[in-house]
Amino acid sequence: MHSAIVRHIFIAELVLLALPLSLLFLIFGPFLFLWSTIASPDGESIVFTSLVVLASLSLFAGWVLSFRYLRGGLPALTHAALWWRLSAPGALLVVIGLTSNIAPQSVPYSSWWLFRQDLSYFSYGVLLLIPFTHLVFVRFTNMGANYSLKRTAAGRLR
Repeated sequence: MHSAIVRHIFIAELVLLALPLSLLFLIFGPFLFLWSTIASPDGESIVFTSLVVLASLSLFAGWVLSFRYLRGGLPALTHAALWWRLSAPGALLVVIGLTSNIAPQSVPYSSWWLFRQDLSYFSYGVLLLIPFTHLVFVRFTNMGANYSLKRTAAGRLR
């Protein structure tokens, strides 16, 4: 596919999927989950708040990667190792939330059941995996066979 078409598809994914979900997360995420930690600071709420902070950081890193791709294309994605490392745990949290929904349910109203109910909120971010997968696909399909040699030669030129 032509790179301009791929870029327009990516912009549509950002506008239609990532932007609304990001706004919902930024509006409701801190209010609902951080407030519960302040109200009752037990172990479960602290762990869950840590996961929410990790998801927020991953969401920010995903947006940074998106803007880097839109402004600089493939070279901007290949030289953004930190942002890839920060965005990957968010994708993992979404997969964990989906797995928590699919796995057999535990004893109702137990502490593990309540934690899994809270963990399932991360599965709402499944639509955010579409632009993230798009970026991963663009990065790894366009590197070429001798990409490591090109990267080494480019590093020597700097």
